[in-house]
Amino acid sequence: MSADHVALVDLTIDGVGNETLGSPDVNGSDDGAWDHTVQQAYGNSDAGVTARNVSAPYVHNVTVETPASGFVLRRTPGAVLDGVAVDGTDEWDEGFMGVVGMHDRLVVQNATVSGGRDGVYLHRAHGTVVRNNSFHGGRFGTHLMYTSRALIADNVAREQLYSGVVVMTNPRGNAVVGNDIRRSGSGIMMAGARSYVAHNVVVDTGRALSTNAGQSVYEHNVLYGNEIGVAASTVVPSNRVVENDFVANERHAVSGPGPLRVYTHDGRGNYWSGAYGQSGSGPTLDRPYSPTDPVDRRLHRSDAAVVVREAPSVAALRELRGTTPGFRSASIVDRAPLRSPANPAVVERVRNRTQAMEADE
Repeated sequence: MSADHVALVDLTIDGVGNETLGSPDVNGSDDGAWDHTVQQAYGNSDAGVTARNVSAPYVHNVTVETPASGFVLRRTPGAVLDGVAVDGTDEWDEGFMGVVGMHDRLVVQNATVSGGRDGVYLHRAHGTVVRNNSFHGGRFGTHLMYTSRALIADNVAREQLYSGVVVMTNPRGNAVVGNDIRRSGSGIMMAGARSYVAHNVVVDTGRALSTNAGQSVYEHNVLYGNEIGVAASTVVPSNRVVENDFVANERHAVSGPGPLRVYTHDGRGNYWSGAYGQSGSGPTLDRPYSPTDPVDRRLHRSDAAVVVREAPSVAALRELRGTTPGFRSASIVDRAPLRSPANPAVVERVRNRTQAMEADE
């Protein structure tokens, strides 16, 4: 596509070449940009549809079967891909990207990407919207590099080798909202700052959520049946993590080096299956819960942990760690854990589906 305002609709494309990483010297000499090598290597693969330096290309109901990329768009402000489909390689490292977007915002919606490397790969594509798409069997579902102010919303990702959503480098102002990620290496891996991660469902992954994006809000996410529910990784505890549901994870949370993280705001925390205490008629329990504590983290997996938690020696050791410099390891505490899920309908729907799948197996 080499002219402005071109529409491409109702096509099936096959016979795409198999070149993935382009040569760094393609299209002439270095243009002096710091990311020139990335542009050339990632933005020059063979593809079913390529558009460069044009405004507002529109692609609708186009299916591409490809051993490389499906759609490559570079400097295409206002581009829209709607209802497209990409059938990539069965092995992720033998193919390339479903959609590549570089240097301008675009909209990718109602698309299906199967196989290949990344469903959507963005590089300096600030303000891009990726919504209502389905990603199956690739490396990453949505992959952001140097991209800020993007909206990643209401996408479905299944069987991603590494992650459903991954945000790399140091962007700002991204929103990851309403996505459903299951049976993948990890769920949502964040980086950067001032982002919003909410109303996502992550089930049966190795690590459901990372909070590497600082000064950010993580709320109303359901993290169910994962090896690790959340990994707290920022050195400065600047995030708000509240009203999330941690259910049936092998470990609800792990914490990297740094000071104590407090996952409570305005008197409300998160729901942690296994946490206990008196609640009366209020929404929170009267005992704090620490998902990184050696005893608390086992409460949802072992009845004996309840007995151990009440032991005087455990209480004394906890007090010592809390008041003596150098004795507290990297940890998380919720001072007002919720007595019931913050998102009960979602939790129930996930639980029923998980139990049905287990019964079928």
